[in-house]
This record gives sequence, structure tokens and C-alpha cells, in this order.
Amino acid sequence: MELTLIKTGLNDIDSQHEQLIGCINDLAKSAGTENAKEAVKIALMRLSYYAVSHLAYEEQGMTFFGYPRAAEHIEQHQFFVHKLETITEKIKQGLNTPATDLLIFMREWLLTHIGKEDVLYAEFLVSCNAAPNYKPPV
Repeated sequence: MELTLIKTGLNDIDSQHEQLIGCINDLAKSAGTENAKEAVKIALMRLSYYAVSHLAYEEQGMTFFGYPRAAEHIEQHQFFVHKLETITEKIKQGLNTPATDLLIFMREWLLTHIGKEDVLYAEFLVSCNAAPNYKPPV
């Protein structure tokens, strides 16, 4: 079953979330196949890039607009990055990390973080008149 986007109403953030969903869906298609191990490595590379670029993008906006839940939100981002680093390290050590393990984590992230926390952040940005074409200052 392919995942679909949980929209926040913020064009740039929704577009970035679509990239994450594409990564999850690609990994899901490979789970249980002979290409699953390679698919996990590719997904981790894509997710690492996502973590660096997208999470920083959100955090810049939180700082700029004074988002009151920024500390908790950033803590969740740090958990996400740590989880990816842990899985990557296991693979480097030759330990098997099934695609399903990564999929379960990513689906949970999609539902709990994007579906709840990012939606709350988007609502805050709307209240600041920063949506839907929000872009944090560079």
C-alpha cells in the first residue's frame, strides 16, 4: 500500500514531505525482494539528505517566527537523525536491517511527526500570516 501526503498547507514543506513519501514508497516496493538490502542503503542515503536539508529548513522557520513548541519539535528531529545514524551504523557493521524495520519507523514518523507535529507548526505559521508560501530567511 502506497503512502500519500499528509498536507500541512505549506507548499515548500509539503513538497519536501512528498520526497520523503517517495523514498518510503520506493523502499516498500523493494521490501522482501532480492534488492531489499540495497534498497535500505539507498533509502538511508536519501533520508540522510532529507534530514539535513528539510529539518534545517523547518528549524530556521521555527527560530525566525518564534514557534513556542520549537524545542520539543527539534528534539523529535534529533531523534529522527539519531535513529537513521543507528540504522546506518548497524549496516556498516554488517548487521542485517530489514527493509520492514526501516519502513515501520518511517511510517510511524509520517503519522506521528508529520501528521501531528508538522500540522501544528503549519497552523502556527498560518497564525503568523506566513502560509502557504512560507519560506524562512536564508
